[in-house]
Amino acid sequence: MNPKPNVLILTPVYNESAGLDAYEAAVRQILLSRTDCNVHVLFIEDGSSDDSWEGICALAARDDRFRGIRLSRNYGSHIALSAGFAHIGEADAIATLACDLQDPPAAVSRFIDAWKSGADIVWGKRISRAESAFRVWTSRLFETLIRRFAMPRTSRFTTGSFLCVDRRVADCFAQFQEHNRVTFALVAWTGFREEVVDYHRERQDDVRHLHRIFRVAHPVDHRCRRRGVVVEHSDRRISACTKADGAAAARVDQRDARPDAVFRTAIPDDGGGRRISLSDLRRSGTPSAVFHQFDDRIRGAALTGCCVWLTGFSSAGKSTIAQLLTARMEARARTVTLLDGDVVRTHLSKGLGFSKQDRDTNILRIGFVATEIVRHGGIVVVAAVSPYEATRNQVRDMIGRDRFVLVHVATPLAVCEQRDVKGLYAKARRGELTGLTGIDDPYEAPAAADLTLTTIDCDAEACAGRIEQLLIECAVITGPAPSGRP
Repeated sequence: MNPKPNVLILTPVYNESAGLDAYEAAVRQILLSRTDCNVHVLFIEDGSSDDSWEGICALAARDDRFRGIRLSRNYGSHIALSAGFAHIGEADAIATLACDLQDPPAAVSRFIDAWKSGADIVWGKRISRAESAFRVWTSRLFETLIRRFAMPRTSRFTTGSFLCVDRRVADCFAQFQEHNRVTFALVAWTGFREEVVDYHRERQDDVRHLHRIFRVAHPVDHRCRRRGVVVEHSDRRISACTKADGAAAARVDQRDARPDAVFRTAIPDDGGGRRISLSDLRRSGTPSAVFHQFDDRIRGAALTGCCVWLTGFSSAGKSTIAQLLTARMEARARTVTLLDGDVVRTHLSKGLGFSKQDRDTNILRIGFVATEIVRHGGIVVVAAVSPYEATRNQVRDMIGRDRFVLVHVATPLAVCEQRDVKGLYAKARRGELTGLTGIDDPYEAPAAADLTLTTIDCDAEACAGRIEQLLIECAVITGPAPSGRP
């Protein structure tokens, strides 16, 4: 019998002491009463000037399904949600809910139903709203700007951070390094499957609305590039008969948290790093950085996870082989994830350049995501230049040597330069591009690849077939190729 999933509700709190009782009553009646999942609430107290934190502590003392963390000052709702995502514990799904209940808890319950049916990201869509014309106008303006400059075109996002996501989405969200965060934009860029749930929204105060839209965070101290944050946990059951005041009693685990323990802060960009244009990505038709065709929540199968890592020069054929191999794994009804190096740089590693340090950071990030996928029984196919032997070996050790298949797509540099699919070699020869692997940056060929392909003596489909056969020999997959496959 499968255990009931754990669902965590993230609720930012800013001067909401007067509404905590109403929030508790509504959440208890609609969400905590569900029998098909374990629902908990994490309050993120965002530097309130009223008694919100004391109210949270008292609530946590009464019921251990409520917990709280406290930020040292007011950072804004998006940073507060980021802090919440950094403290999700063992949650299988994470939803958001405003403390003032302008978004109804009943919609969150429907979010959970959609998640259990297979959606990885569930957006709330307002079909009606009891709000002023000013509120509607500013929301539409904000949505237009976000869609134009920050959102992927394929996203079904509507407006706001009223949503529910799978644990895998939260893990990917944690890897983004933007300083001033917009929660829903980062969630959309993870590329997982989306569903939309319609709901009616209550009226919101216009002044608070402007504060939530435009105030992402206070300015950071650029001299030391860090935020001072104190996180106070009320995540332990506290005896109701204690004589201590509620705030002191709840501070059972108070610590001065290092900023990177709560936030993934951005690496300062000095303008020297090359970035892949987002508009170029959109025009290219390249598949999303992460896409999933199957879901273990539905199939319930316990399968062997594995990472197939394709390394080689640019234009060697890695991406083409990876896409064909992914299709073969889908035909076998396996959970498969494709991580293409070029696309990952526009999402997970956005802002990194092409220095050795940045290249290593990019590969290690991909390796971390691949590790989580393999750990949960999925197959991940990675297509990345990954030029340095030491970094590849580090990723192999992260994932596990018995679950890592290294494929060297050893197409000769001369052939790659002749293909020059992205025009990089031509730019490098003209002096317009520096740091290109094989031209003015070294490529360290694998000393012990599990399979070596050239794409000269066999086409991409045949190369994918050879990798599939290797996975059969490694007991990652079983049986012959599905009908119609070579």
